[in-house]
Amino acid sequence: MLKADLDIRSNAELLSEAIAIVRWLVRERRSGRMLASFTADDRPMHQLVSSLLERVAPHELPSVEIQWTSEQLASLAQLASAEPQPPTQALVRAMKHP
Repeated sequence: MLKADLDIRSNAELLSEAIAIVRWLVRERRSGRMLASFTADDRPMHQLVSSLLERVAPHELPSVEIQWTSEQLASLAQLASAEPQPPTQALVRAMKHP
């Protein structure tokens, strides 16, 4: 089916084309680019996510520096150490009927 869709006559030609595409994908991801499809008017539609390609992605993680006040840190500590609240009925219903 795939060979017919692409008008490819042999498995060797299909494999050659597939390897060329994967090489391009690796080069793009290694350069830190995201891989995605776009509509005709340049709106992004889908992003390609692949564990294989993430192996070659740059490993620099984005970072954000937050300037916390003493009050904000105290509030965060209080929230983090408190007992969790029981789920609301709305949440329970939503979890039962996704």
